[in-house]
Amino acid sequence: MAIFSRRILQRIINENARILSDGQLRSHIKRLNRMHKTLELGDEWEVVLLNAFSKVGRVTHEEGLAGTSDLYFEAHDDPSNKFLADITAVSDEGFKKFGDFDKLYEELRKRVEERGFNPAHFHLDVQGNHQEIQRGRYGEAVKARLYMP
Repeated sequence: MAIFSRRILQRIINENARILSDGQLRSHIKRLNRMHKTLELGDEWEVVLLNAFSKVGRVTHEEGLAGTSDLYFEAHDDPSNKFLADITAVSDEGFKKFGDFDKLYEELRKRVEERGFNPAHFHLDVQGNHQEIQRGRYGEAVKARLYMP
């Protein structure tokens, strides 16, 4: 699920055309168009952050001073304020090996549809230790667990 609407992302892409090469722009558009299937929020944040930093400084993306990094930034008001950064997003990829319930959810959805019911009226809840995580947020670190095999 995207954080920004397609309309906002389109405006940002149009603005980013000033700072990106045609190839970089096409790459961003391709990744954003497939994002609804892969849920790669890092792709969306890359486009958004490049745009935001370009408004307050000079931005280079994956070329020249940036090399293979996502962003090289120099502030307009003080070029000595500069940094190099990789843009990414937190992922839940590690949870998949402990409790990938996508296949279970798809099977539930398929069986519900086969019987003529609306799958939007069904819900799959795998529980977990969310209350323990909430209690531990001010003290020790608690690892998230799902209560399903």
